[in-house]
Amino acid sequence: MKKLIPIVFILFGISSAGYASTRSDVKVLESSENIKYLTQKIAKDYLYYYGHQNKSSFYLNIQNDIVLLEDNMKEIAIVSKNKTARQILDYFAYEKGQFSELLRDKPSVENANEILDMSDALAEGATKIASTIKYNFSSEEKMLMSVKSTEYLIEKISKYYMVLDSDIDKSTVRAKMKSTMELVEKGISVIQDYDYPSGLDKKKVSLNKYWKVNKNLYANVSSLRLPSLLLISTDGFKQILNEISIYHSRGK
Repeated sequence: MKKLIPIVFILFGISSAGYASTRSDVKVLESSENIKYLTQKIAKDYLYYYGHQNKSSFYLNIQNDIVLLEDNMKEIAIVSKNKTARQILDYFAYEKGQFSELLRDKPSVENANEILDMSDALAEGATKIASTIKYNFSSEEKMLMSVKSTEYLIEKISKYYMVLDSDIDKSTVRAKMKSTMELVEKGISVIQDYDYPSGLDKKKVSLNKYWKVNKNLYANVSSLRLPSLLLISTDGFKQILNEISIYHSRGK
């Protein structure tokens, strides 16, 4: 399971005088980003499990991620006083319950479509909550947030791939996948332009290789469906992004 980096302890440039007033804002940003990532991962894993019901580990992964989703919702509820954020949290609490309820049923097309809709709605809500925070990011902080956003986006594309690999309605998925891929490529470009130390700089080559594999799988999903290979490649891609996130989180 991917470890979610606690941004609240790692963002830089917070003075000791202003720490008390900004720490809550950073917690909200952290939890919002985690919610976006987890909603896409839950949907992706459910869609894979729907097509491969012998893979019980994915059912357990989803259960664990729902617990993490709830933890991040609680974190926002504890620290945020913003009216809009709290209204969205009420909706989140209902949707989280729906996730759990759907998991108790046997996987079906209807349930898969509901989970897809919820993943989009929750990610949109988390983005809205984050927009209520006015935080002045340093250039290094922006780099960290860009990498974390790319992690979320690659999970989102994997979700779309699982839709294309299923018997679920695909009418709007290809266009969504294409636009999300363009955002991922922008994120990769930002990483490629950054001057990392030699050990991590080599990871950029691997990142491009994983992305090349993924793009080939996306392009050929109609004729060559390899969801298990996509999961392996995506995990490798995300592992490198996670290492880069850790580097930026330490401010080195």
